[in-house]
This record gives sequence, structure tokens and C-alpha cells, in this order.
Amino acid sequence: MRNINPQTQEQSVEGIATFIETTKEKVTQKDIAMRLLRNQLGGPGSCLTVRRGHNMRDQSVMCLLVHAYVTLTHFNKVTNFIKPLTDLILAPHKMMNMFLPTMPQDDIDAIRQSLTREGTIVFYQCQNGHPYAIGECGRPYTEATCNICKTKIGGLSHQAAAGNTQVTGDQTRPGHVLGKSSRQNQCLCR
Repeated sequence: MRNINPQTQEQSVEGIATFIETTKEKVTQKDIAMRLLRNQLGGPGSCLTVRRGHNMRDQSVMCLLVHAYVTLTHFNKVTNFIKPLTDLILAPHKMMNMFLPTMPQDDIDAIRQSLTREGTIVFYQCQNGHPYAIGECGRPYTEATCNICKTKIGGLSHQAAAGNTQVTGDQTRPGHVLGKSSRQNQCLCR
């Protein structure tokens, strides 16, 4: 590339851009083709942008990322088995309330179902969401301390302590088992 006259290179880019804009059947994703041609995929500072001084390893990784990006954006318009993957990579905001296979399931619901066969067991959660069980009549009549967060659990005179609520049904929540994103390492590719 360093032997190409910048003026000739600019004329070539403009010729290809004209072809992309005017063709009706050959180029289906004109926006991506134009951004790729003008080296504007991913925005300023993106790892999808070619910059002066890239070594061969960086160029190879960038090529793989560009191919993955183009492939995913092509298939993102089609609803099929790859749609969740493309949304997760290209539009993570769409996945905020989705249930992913890696999320922890609600084991408390299975425990509740097996214990209720033996008698009355009612599950509650402390004000921080940690579960606990009450037997006999299933209503709180003594106070205790949550083993996890040390807040008050149970209650008096069949009234739950402040912030304690009865848990019913499956409590599976969207998310993943990796923990909060604020605790994860910074992204290496910017």
C-alpha cells in the first residue's frame, strides 16, 4: 500500500463508492460496505479500524473481527438460531431482559416443592433478597438474623419483619453467572 499514490488511491475509493451507491442488486448492505471502504467500522478508535503501524498479528485479528462483524450484521436481519448471538454482540441493550442458558436457575423453587410435601413450609426473603424458610404454620413468630447479610429476618405475631417478603413461584432472574459487569476486567479491545 505504501507504493500507491494517495491521489490514485482516493480515486479508486471514490470509484468503488460510486459503484456501491449506484448498484441495485450486487451489494445488499450498502451502509456496511461504505463504512468498510472508508475505514469507519466501529467508530473512532475501534479495533475494527485500520491504523498506521499495525503489526501483522493486529491486522489478522482485525480481519477476523471485521469478518465476524459483517457476517453477524448480515444474519442479524434474519430470525434464526444465531439471532440471540448477533443481538448479544451487536445490540446488547436488546438482551437486558432475556433469559440466557448460562444464568443460574432458581433452586429455591425446587426445594420448596419437595419440602411442601412434608408439611407447611413457606419461603420468605430478607430485605436483601436472601431466602429463608418458616415451618409449622408458615407465618413468622420469632426474629432471627440472616446468615448472609445479618439483617433481621422472621417477625413477630405472624407479621414479617420490615422488608421481608413471602416468596412465591419461580424467582429465576435474567442475567449470567459471571457476576456484575462492574467487577469484570476492562475490555482489552477499544
